[in-house]
Amino acid sequence: MKTTDDIQNDFPEFFKPLYTHTDSKTFRFYFETGKGWNDIIYDTCAKLKATGWDGFFIQIKQKFAELRMYSTGMTAEQFKILAEAEDKASVTCEFCGEPGILRKDMGWLNIKCDVCKKEHDEYREKKIQEYKEKQNA
Repeated sequence: MKTTDDIQNDFPEFFKPLYTHTDSKTFRFYFETGKGWNDIIYDTCAKLKATGWDGFFIQIKQKFAELRMYSTGMTAEQFKILAEAEDKASVTCEFCGEPGILRKDMGWLNIKCDVCKKEHDEYREKKIQEYKEKQNA
């Protein structure tokens, strides 16, 4: 599975700093998705590079369980590549990259596989139990 560093290192032209902090440290692009979508994002960057795209991403995030890749100008062919990535992400677990389905978890929408859903449910129940025990102590 690719990392966000792999994506940025292999396609630096797509991740330009948007501003500079007052202490002169350059802002590094921040991905707002789970690691399960990294391969989809990486493949999308490779396809866009092959088309000669000379734009860059402004933001890549998950919103309402959908992959959103906001960028500067694109042709219809390049926009189609983004749409294909969004479609693929809609059936891919955002956490592990395995096939997943839309889930509603305490009001949040996301794409999870059965294994990740079970792990997250167990983790949440553990934290709720710890909180209750703390309140009763």
